[in-house]
Amino acid sequence: MHLPRRLIRQLGTVRRPATDRGRRARPFDLFTDRARAAVELAQDEARRLGHDYIGTEHLLLGLVRQRDGVAARMLEGMSVRLVDVRVAVESIVGRGPATVAREMRLTPRTKRALELAVREAERLRHRYLGTEHLLLGIVGEREGVAAEIVDGFGVNQERIRAEVLRRVGPGPDGA
Repeated sequence: MHLPRRLIRQLGTVRRPATDRGRRARPFDLFTDRARAAVELAQDEARRLGHDYIGTEHLLLGLVRQRDGVAARMLEGMSVRLVDVRVAVESIVGRGPATVAREMRLTPRTKRALELAVREAERLRHRYLGTEHLLLGIVGEREGVAAEIVDGFGVNQERIRAEVLRRVGPGPDGA
């Protein structure tokens, strides 16, 4: 899976678990393949909408499109469907110009959601960052468009956290 270097730089690095502290962390070290794919799909969704940025709404779309991910399966079980999320995103943020710059930036709220996702993975003592953590980061960033959309479907952070624990449980050291 390939992500543009600029996007990787924007995401920065994530802290390694205590067992790997001696090695310098690299961008996306802890991201699962599905989480990386969801970020790439978010970029595709932003382009499809004619946006030159990746907002939390695009990240939500990427998570829903990444059908094999825990987040997509959880959201589907909560009756959150891709077509409905797309309609909600377009009604809130609309479409951008037909041509989009090649380079895309992350909005400050998206960066914050990613930081929260890393914290959620650490809190759960998981040694990876999966789509479920990205979803927790999105709903934890209460000011983002994605949180507003998810709330509109009647899904809140507590419900998502409970479902994450039910599906994947805490890490080896407990949560």
